[in-house]
Amino acid sequence: SQFNTQQKAQAALAMQSWADVANVTFTEKATGGDGHMTFGNYSGGQDGAAAFAYLPGTGAGYDGTSWYLTNNSYTPNKTPDLNNYGRQTLTHEIGHTLGLAHPGDYNAGEGAPTYNDATYGQDTRGYSLMSYWSESNTNQNFSKGGVEAYASGPLIDDIAAIQKLYGANYNTRAGDTTYGFNSNTGRDFLSATSNADK
Repeated sequence: SQFNTQQKAQAALAMQSWADVANVTFTEKATGGDGHMTFGNYSGGQDGAAAFAYLPGTGAGYDGTSWYLTNNSYTPNKTPDLNNYGRQTLTHEIGHTLGLAHPGDYNAGEGAPTYNDATYGQDTRGYSLMSYWSESNTNQNFSKGGVEAYASGPLIDDIAAIQKLYGANYNTRAGDTTYGFNSNTGRDFLSATSNADK
């Protein structure tokens, strides 16, 4: 099925987070237009996967497509938002459509991978939102008030990987930028409106 209004808005923010760090641009096209990325929801049939996407070079009809599980028993993808799992999933799957794989040789649709399958020590969501593994495996804790928080934009290892593929975007915030309180970045994940946002 088609994305709802919230999914569309959050997908645009997720794409912008990739464009901020790499030489990629995204332009929305009308239905049936000459698009290179397609988003959709599904209700079942992909064992173990909350979402999936196709890497470039998969083939016509698949390149640039990403799909998100939205059924009655799984709801995070229906309501993606800043720092929640649905937004992290959107940004992760867009990473796949741009050419990024998981940091290690694992996939939710193939068996039951664990952190023991990680091939390098930083293979956690503390360094890459392309990782499956909690940041707690690298002695980090992103929970806030007892609620797990997730990255809304690319992390350090993602940025290095995407810039290797597309080059760095040196135009984003090239001037005098304020992060946190009174931010002028225009990005929700770089802004703070209260002490609770820290």
